[in-house]
Amino acid sequence: MRTFLSSIFILFSTFALTQCPPSYTGNQSVTTGTCQPGTAVTKLDDGTLTIDADAILDMEANNLTLRGPVVIYGEIIITGNLIIGINAVVTVASGGSISAGYIETGGNGSLDIQSGAVVTATAFLNDFAGPATNSVNIDGTLTVSPGGFTNNGDGEISGNGTFNADVTDNGTSNFSGTYNGTCTGNCPLVLPVKLVDFSAQQNNDEVELAWSTATELNNDFFSVERSQNGRDFIVIGALAGGGTTNKISNYSFLDPTPLSGTSYYRLKQTDYDGQYEYFDAKSITFDHAFGENFSVYPNPVFETVIVAGYRDDISNIKLMNLNGKVITNLVEIKVEDDRILINIRNMASGIYILQIGMESHKIIKE
Repeated sequence: MRTFLSSIFILFSTFALTQCPPSYTGNQSVTTGTCQPGTAVTKLDDGTLTIDADAILDMEANNLTLRGPVVIYGEIIITGNLIIGINAVVTVASGGSISAGYIETGGNGSLDIQSGAVVTATAFLNDFAGPATNSVNIDGTLTVSPGGFTNNGDGEISGNGTFNADVTDNGTSNFSGTYNGTCTGNCPLVLPVKLVDFSAQQNNDEVELAWSTATELNNDFFSVERSQNGRDFIVIGALAGGGTTNKISNYSFLDPTPLSGTSYYRLKQTDYDGQYEYFDAKSITFDHAFGENFSVYPNPVFETVIVAGYRDDISNIKLMNLNGKVITNLVEIKVEDDRILINIRNMASGIYILQIGMESHKIIKE
């Protein structure tokens, strides 16, 4: 058998009540312990009921109908129904909580879940009686399971907290927090593109990028950009976005010609209307197996030395004479497809050293 602490209801500036009545008027507080009414409690609309931080209003299997302001710092436990009725304003302050079976709002009723507050329910109907506007603000955490959350035509959802529920949405929403669930109907709960993971790793001679999104709104495409210094990026590819969805979407992209050493990759996401945003870059240090990934030919050479398969910056290529003097400025270097062409036609015949990254190649000029 459950044992409850003695309950105290204080009627402001009047007298103390020793039990929870089936209905009450005026400003009242549950200040400490557990108040357990034997029947459903109806809160009339001419006072404020305050559940203090050390108090519990335990309804067990009974229903609670609210038709006035309620401020909750402590805890309300209802295995029955919580009806937030005509003009009722229920504020769950930081540290407060409601645990209910079924919750309804109607007749200009509103539920304000402030930051640090928690509300759980098995099902939730926002706006059961139109045309009055009924609102649910979620700056704390609202979890509805397994029955889901129904937002009817005059229902409004707002806030920047955490909302865990499967939603049928026919109302309006300014909610911009973290949403976990599936949505049918108008689904204004779908947020702009929310990136939950982005990785870059070496895969043999390629760099493999992978990322996931939790939600997408009007996502046209992703651009993949690469940089050697973390500041100057170029586009190396693009992938189509998922449009509008509130389900996990997974993407991958292979860079077949990565740069040696440390390089940076970032994503640019573009909407259908041209608006875009950048996500934080990821760095990776890529090690080419020098000598296996590029070749130098012909040798001896009369006019053009070809470096095939070299994927790093051409600034890492230097031509020197046998005295070690760099004479790269005396030749023409250009990139053609996946080859680097070094024109040494105007150089005197002899032996030169071609420095490519960490490797040195002896070149015989005819």
